[in-house]
Amino acid sequence: EAPQEEAAAAPAGEAMFVYVDSAAVRAAPKAGAKTVRQLGYGDKVAVLERADGFVRVGADEWVLRTDLNDRKTGFASSAETWFVRRGDVDVRAEPDAAAPVVGKLTRGDRVFGAAADGWVQIDAGHFIPASGLAHTLKIAH
Repeated sequence: EAPQEEAAAAPAGEAMFVYVDSAAVRAAPKAGAKTVRQLGYGDKVAVLERADGFVRVGADEWVLRTDLNDRKTGFASSAETWFVRRGDVDVRAEPDAAAPVVGKLTRGDRVFGAAADGWVQIDAGHFIPASGLAHTLKIAH
């Protein structure tokens, strides 16, 4: 069983930015918890606490850590817009298919990241295989 991340208070004044099109703000730090509102790309949040892969941004308001970035823009000037083009795509801790899975993206999700050696880095410690991404998304009619 994977070790649980302990809840930790964030440094005073720490801010993060939404790094996906739409981030669910949940009532608890659980993927199935009730969504209380949505945040959009670039929205700034105050980090109050971190627990179980989530960041507390308000009273009973939690956002998935992989939906946030410590910078308002991408990590590199070579960052581009990408779309998940098929099914679920694993987000890995390192650019290696054997690295631990730290999140998932689904078809149609938009991310920003820099590509190198068959991987796209979307955040510090978050990598997606480039084979699961495309620069455009075709919508079936």
